[in-house]
Amino acid sequence: MNGSREIVSILILLCGVTGCATSGKAQREAATPEASAAGAATDDLAAFMTRQMDTAKFPGLAACIVKGDSVRWAQGFGYADIASSKPVTPDTLFLLGSVAKAVTAVAVMQLVEAGMIDLDADVNTYLPFEVRNPAHPRVPICARMLLAHTSSIRDDADIYRSLYTLNTGGGDSPMPLRQFLEHYLATGGDWIAPGVTYTGFAPGSQFHHSNVGVALAGYLVEAVSGLSFDAYCKRRIFEPLGMTDSHWFLSETNIENVATPHRFDIVAKVFVPYAHYGHPAYPDGQLRASVSQFARLIIALMNDGRLEVARVLRRESVEELFTIQYPDQNPDLGLVWWYGLIGGHEAIGLDGGDAGVCTSVFFLRQEKIGVLLFANGDCSVIGDGVRFAIQERLLREAAAR
Repeated sequence: MNGSREIVSILILLCGVTGCATSGKAQREAATPEASAAGAATDDLAAFMTRQMDTAKFPGLAACIVKGDSVRWAQGFGYADIASSKPVTPDTLFLLGSVAKAVTAVAVMQLVEAGMIDLDADVNTYLPFEVRNPAHPRVPICARMLLAHTSSIRDDADIYRSLYTLNTGGGDSPMPLRQFLEHYLATGGDWIAPGVTYTGFAPGSQFHHSNVGVALAGYLVEAVSGLSFDAYCKRRIFEPLGMTDSHWFLSETNIENVATPHRFDIVAKVFVPYAHYGHPAYPDGQLRASVSQFARLIIALMNDGRLEVARVLRRESVEELFTIQYPDQNPDLGLVWWYGLIGGHEAIGLDGGDAGVCTSVFFLRQEKIGVLLFANGDCSVIGDGVRFAIQERLLREAAAR
């Protein structure tokens, strides 16, 4: 179990605990299972994917291309579980990391539409406990700041390291979201540490990626709606979009269909599985979904909030998601979504990384082309390069489909 702790510690320090969210206008450059009805990969594409996975040490990967209002291609490569040689398919569930923040943002915006949350109101308007940066007690934190990573809330690596259930054999965290946030953020909370829990700059004045901030945004949904965050997402997002196999908790998930997270032991040159794990701040990245199901959310967002007869957001709300929120602090970030160049095209996307998982979604908004990549291996410098290379290749493939 010490190895798991070391890996989690490294990922926390490098990736902000549950997701390596990437943003920037700079060009992002690259350093066999059953196919869906959308079509199988050509031999050339399959060989390319296999080479890239071998380079990154990903045991398995699922990829999907969406165009317009449909999935044009989806396929799995490699293994969902090394020990059983179970293949990845387009319906294999993966732990998403920060890609899951897309769902949290949609949930918040639904309640903004309903007049139940004001993006610019003090979060204490809605919370049963008080949240204030001790260094700036008179400056309120609002939902817009939480989703645009300017809230001044920091991720405490030591706290996160101790709360991952990897340390205790896996499974869902026994700690409720509210309890975690009260201990971590509330005025007088047990875990507040000067200069660690909050940054020294005032809320809204500087970009600082915060998973805890997004977890608090998820709890706003819970506090305002009267439903647990996971129940709210199921009722208002997953069921309308037909994402019925997408779940925040292992207890609700068919584990047999979840890709096992793995790390690669560079000394023994073998893949080592992690236990399926959880964390109490789950709205920041604990969703498990397949590329075929998550594609339905991406299609809806590419089409102004609508998929077939289901509408999860109004057009104006989708526009708000993708509007640069604090251009002086980060000129490439909307509400959780980043802007960047992929293959020379301006894209909107999210990247995710955690112990044994590496994920990415992006789309070209005007062209209505999107690409999803979910892998069950650790992100790394090499893994990121592979992710970028596959993104560019599939973007080229999308043009021909």
